[in-house]
Amino acid sequence: MNSVDKTGLIPARFITLIGHFVMLTMAINCRDINVRACLSYNFDNEEYYQKDKEILIGIVLALAFLGVEMFGFLFGFSMFMPFVGTICIPFHNYLLNIC
Repeated sequence: MNSVDKTGLIPARFITLIGHFVMLTMAINCRDINVRACLSYNFDNEEYYQKDKEILIGIVLALAFLGVEMFGFLFGFSMFMPFVGTICIPFHNYLLNIC
């Protein structure tokens, strides 16, 4: 084991992946509230369904990409690659901070 694994890179990456998954499941549960928050006060049904479709597409894509990344991480394809870990941790932290 190299020194990167001993410093906590793998646990930090796992925690950020789980945090991103929790954030996405919360976004799914609160989708209606999020759609209404991005619309004006006097919106019609067409605008609502358009924004709902946009948010749903974003959530589905995020879940698909997160699933691919979790698959690669949990089955060891990218677990012991320090470069991938150092790229993923700041990226997921940035995504968690903007949501």
